[in-house]
Amino acid sequence: MLARLFQTEFERIAAVIESRCLRSADPAERLYLASATAAGYLLARPDVLVALDWVRTQRLGLGDLMPGRMDTAFSFLKDEAAAGKISLLPAGFKTTVRWILFLTVHQLVPYRKAEVREGQTNRKLRTLHAFILNGLGEV
Repeated sequence: MLARLFQTEFERIAAVIESRCLRSADPAERLYLASATAAGYLLARPDVLVALDWVRTQRLGLGDLMPGRMDTAFSFLKDEAAAGKISLLPAGFKTTVRWILFLTVHQLVPYRKAEVREGQTNRKLRTLHAFILNGLGEV
């Protein structure tokens, strides 16, 4: 039942990410666009952000809710992995995409309140982006 509630939101997020990611051919830029787009969507929908954070902290499985559009939006990761330029998580592409999105949610939760200073969210997303691209040594 919980998974069904999220299906519509995941479809909406995927559509927005897909349209923004197609604006760039650079994989690193596309990765940032995907995270920033998901962040913008979730900050505009704090109810969805809080619910996703609850699912994340409770470690609830939502099954395979990855819409086909999300697969398209993040397809550059598959291409880069096939070319040997990046490594996906051992569990594969869909797990890698979920990991990126849930890390984005994790970065946003402390900054969803209106009294937060301007720029905190962008700084956190840029740090997350650097971590995903470079690992712990470059953050």
